[in-house]
Amino acid sequence: MELTETGKLLNELIALASVNPAFLPAGDPRAGGRIEPSLAVLRSFMVPAWDPIDDHKTVFHAVAGIFYDLITVRNYMPAFLFAGPYQVGLQIQPSFPVPFQGGAIPLIIIGEAMTYNPEHTPYVAQYNFNVQRELPGGIVLSVAYVGSRGENLLVPQENNPIVPTMVGGRLSYGGPDPGSTPPGTAGPRENPNPFIGSLLFSKTTGWSAYHALQVYAHGDIARRLRLQLSYTYSHCIDIFSESYGLEGNQGLYQIEDPHNPLYDKGSCNFDLRHGFAGNFVWRLPFKGNPFVTGWDASLIASAHTGVPFSVADGFDRADLGTNTSSNVRPDLVGNTNNPVTGNINQWFTPSASALQPPGTLGGLGKNNLRGPGFSTLDVALAKTFSLGDRLRLMFRAEAFNLFNHPNFGLPDLVLYSGPACIGGGAGLNCPGPGIPNPDAGAIHNTVTASRQLQMALKLIF
Repeated sequence: MELTETGKLLNELIALASVNPAFLPAGDPRAGGRIEPSLAVLRSFMVPAWDPIDDHKTVFHAVAGIFYDLITVRNYMPAFLFAGPYQVGLQIQPSFPVPFQGGAIPLIIIGEAMTYNPEHTPYVAQYNFNVQRELPGGIVLSVAYVGSRGENLLVPQENNPIVPTMVGGRLSYGGPDPGSTPPGTAGPRENPNPFIGSLLFSKTTGWSAYHALQVYAHGDIARRLRLQLSYTYSHCIDIFSESYGLEGNQGLYQIEDPHNPLYDKGSCNFDLRHGFAGNFVWRLPFKGNPFVTGWDASLIASAHTGVPFSVADGFDRADLGTNTSSNVRPDLVGNTNNPVTGNINQWFTPSASALQPPGTLGGLGKNNLRGPGFSTLDVALAKTFSLGDRLRLMFRAEAFNLFNHPNFGLPDLVLYSGPACIGGGAGLNCPGPGIPNPDAGAIHNTVTASRQLQMALKLIF
């Protein structure tokens, strides 16, 4: 089995890009260091096809490739703009020449930075296998397995994390004894310098996995009905789903537990377990005068299951002291693993979760709940009128979201507004249950517009 011409060309480019440091001129920044073959951006791939049946109506395809995502300026730029030592700041108080009078020396904190030696280049391995079969009536059916595996993905994580201690069989970030630690006081950090605080850096430690069954059919039936139908059953898993850099993360998301990245293992934020899409264009069979013939009816339909989400404490119960510590998940209690009710006034049952002990991370999994599903239907009716040899008039009547179906957004994910301290305590890590958020689980928005009708005329000359 031979590679395609495209595959041969890519292998030649890879060979040129894999540079041996021994042959680099003096002073080249790549000399003296390890050169990753990922400089090639693309590795190699094979595109075999097999037609095993004599009627030549069945074809097997298999495709695989490795594609690198080079770390570029958009990834490094936030580190130069928002993190020391390049961060530009203005100090108004205290005044010159004696700084920090009457107050403590502020901690050195770096946020949304990036390590200057990433060591690895992010890449994704993509592969699929599909079978295509021509069916009677001009329909072509395709059934495919599609998968991918991402490695060395950029993930923001704390590089000076708090050192946890074991308290009551659970790791605690709130000091040796959360019950007696002064309120709001976290445990010591890994860096022995007490004046260095949170150091948020992105590292190439992330990964992702995607597997899908895809079914696709298309055809032109009797030259009157052109259709396309597709269905996907898939699952995506990772430890971090947000983009980093100028895409807008801005330090709002990161690995919650740098000591155990698998704490954030779960469905991707964009995971859609079931998805359907279809469209057709039908030349209506009406005959008669010019106002009756030549009409086309079209339809576009799409539907998918809801996106996953996680509920959150709403405050730094774990005493992590990071920008994302309010996103820490609570404990799961009760007898149900799926507290989703399906009621938009309270999409999930808040009582199925409970505030974890002070200074600890909750046991609720990442993205273990699902939001509302999505469905919409758009239709159109069109006809082109001839106005002589050089003029045509096109008329279209369209309806978007024909059935005026509401597609709701995600519910309010925050469970608590703070702790209800007991025993005279105070602060975020005091013992006691959480103060419930009255809007927890409520949905207040839709993600699509209501039904819209429009008509249009277009003059073509």
